[in-house]
Amino acid sequence: MKVRTKLILGFSVIVVLLWGIGWFAITSFGNLNSQFSAVEDTVLPGTLAMKDVENNANKTYDETMAYILTDDTQAREAAFLYLSRLQEILDSYFTQVATDTEKLQADLAMATKITDFNFSLEALIQQKDDGVDPDELLRRNQITSMPSLLALQQEVSTRIDLYTEELTSIKTDFNKTYKRSQQALYFSIGLMTLLAIIGATIITRSIVRPLHALHKGTEIIAEGNLECKLGTKAKDEIGQLSRAFDQMTQSLNSSMTSIDSLNSEIAERKKLEKQIQKQVEELKLANDKLMELDKMKDTFLSTVSHELRTPLTSIKSFAEILLTYDEDRDTQREFLTIINDESDRLTKLINDFLDLSKIEAGRMQWETVELSLTPVIKQAINITQAIAKEKTLEVSFTETPNLPNVFCDKDRLVQVVTNLLSNAIKFNPESGEITVKTEVVAEKGKQDSSMVVASVSDSGIGIAPEDFGAVFEKFKQVGDTLTDKPKGTGLGLPISKEIIEHYGGEIWVESQLRKGSTFFFSLPVAKRIEESEMPEPHEEEEVVEVIKNKKGKKILVVDDEENIRIFLSHEFKRKGYTVFVAANGKEALDMARKQHPDLITLDVQMPDISGFDVTSVLKNDNDTKDIPILILSVIEDKDRAYKLGVNDYMTKPVDNEELLNKVNQLISKNRKNILIVDDDKSLVKSVRYHLERRGYLVSAAYDGMQLWK
Repeated sequence: MKVRTKLILGFSVIVVLLWGIGWFAITSFGNLNSQFSAVEDTVLPGTLAMKDVENNANKTYDETMAYILTDDTQAREAAFLYLSRLQEILDSYFTQVATDTEKLQADLAMATKITDFNFSLEALIQQKDDGVDPDELLRRNQITSMPSLLALQQEVSTRIDLYTEELTSIKTDFNKTYKRSQQALYFSIGLMTLLAIIGATIITRSIVRPLHALHKGTEIIAEGNLECKLGTKAKDEIGQLSRAFDQMTQSLNSSMTSIDSLNSEIAERKKLEKQIQKQVEELKLANDKLMELDKMKDTFLSTVSHELRTPLTSIKSFAEILLTYDEDRDTQREFLTIINDESDRLTKLINDFLDLSKIEAGRMQWETVELSLTPVIKQAINITQAIAKEKTLEVSFTETPNLPNVFCDKDRLVQVVTNLLSNAIKFNPESGEITVKTEVVAEKGKQDSSMVVASVSDSGIGIAPEDFGAVFEKFKQVGDTLTDKPKGTGLGLPISKEIIEHYGGEIWVESQLRKGSTFFFSLPVAKRIEESEMPEPHEEEEVVEVIKNKKGKKILVVDDEENIRIFLSHEFKRKGYTVFVAANGKEALDMARKQHPDLITLDVQMPDISGFDVTSVLKNDNDTKDIPILILSVIEDKDRAYKLGVNDYMTKPVDNEELLNKVNQLISKNRKNILIVDDDKSLVKSVRYHLERRGYLVSAAYDGMQLWK
């Protein structure tokens, strides 16, 4: 028998067996389908209809009572809406002619109760419209509407119970049918599988044996022995295949050498092609990156050039006018105000660059404290109030009672809120509105963790969805950069993003074009942690009385820039202090020992001796260690300064009022020596930091031996 005939016979047996299994399955599942149809046609629609009747009846009654008691016309309209829905249910479900007499009677009873209920409520509403007294309507409600509602609810409950019983009965029949069908199907599958195995075994053996011999021969040839002969005596297709295979091996044996050399050449070429393709892709990526960097460079240079030239032009122009202007003082004050504002603008621009640079380099100094977001927002609103009034914008803040605290750097958080408010003011039209809100929400994916969320909303031009991510990129500003671009470098939002993410929060935007934007940021709610891990507590600055008699109080000003020395000397002398100046570190040390001033203002970057080295020398000299030192520098390295014993630190450019307050505070203090004794180094560091900031000389001991020393 040929292989083809054997296979046809085997497949025929399998097909017959499959048809038999299919017949059993169709028969069994046909019974199940009929039971499913009963549920689908009767029970489920009926149950849903009962639920609809109950829900609409309750809502109709509630809205009617609301209309009677409050004269709410919207409640009246809602009541009629629900009455119409009840009528629709009545028309679509309970008015159909049922074949079952018992079901027909039940449907008629339900339809009667729905009609009675609808009629009673419509009558109450009509009487209310006619001006009947509400107390009388409530009395009539107790007589007619309430009983009809209760009767309707009782009928719905009864019908649902009947449907439940019917569903239980269908479920019982279904389980019995399913079990019988399952047993019959298992039996038929087992029997047919046994027959298939027997038939397959017989057919397979007649085919596998010659194939096995052919397989062994091919393994020998695969090992490289092309002299092996596979020919068999079988007269079927397998025998013909083995003899044809022998002829093929003879041809392969003669051409194997040329094929091997050709394969080697092809493999080498493919390897070279892959290397070339990889290098091309790398070059393309590098080129794309260079083009992107070149574009960012051009954008950055253009933006910075514009932002620097604009205020510098104003400063230079008005300064030149003032040099030759000797008329009214109001005009001089106006010009000086412009120069001051443009200087503040330049300072903010430089501070933004420095902040971003320090954040990216990991050198930002964070002063983490536990604080409430509410006073931070109020402070930011006060800061931006002036520019908001210029555009007649109204800024409103909706406070959240008992808002939880968060851990954050207060100054940086004020910077974030100020940036968001400034952007809202820039992009808002005149006489617009800005709204600030706070709330507490659960953190995504964490049921036991909450976040404090703040939002700043405006009614401005809005942002396109494709630009939501771009607004948080450095030097990026969306919109037409030639016509509607506002002042700024595009650093405010990237810096805000870095600050918020540093404290485990998130910042995002939601907006619609020409409808306004809302910027959100979230911070984790402050949780109780171990004392050693607590951030340094936030303490309010000590209130110091202003010195009324400043005569005899001496200040030593140390700075290598002559203009800075002139400015500080002028301000301090104007307040009544006696001022000495030093242009470098050596002069500062000599002057401090000679004059023994009440305060030293000290620059860090100086040509001969740095301000930090001067501080170290002064604090280790018994004659000068008690002199308060206030550092005024463009460098921000407060931690190093406080470790050396500096009493306070300000970053240039400084605010005059804040500078004078700090000078007054440091000079007016009754300086004392304090020794802190504790084995908790974190606690000692925290206490020492705050005491030194208030002008005390602090020493520390971590055990008994150090204390005696």
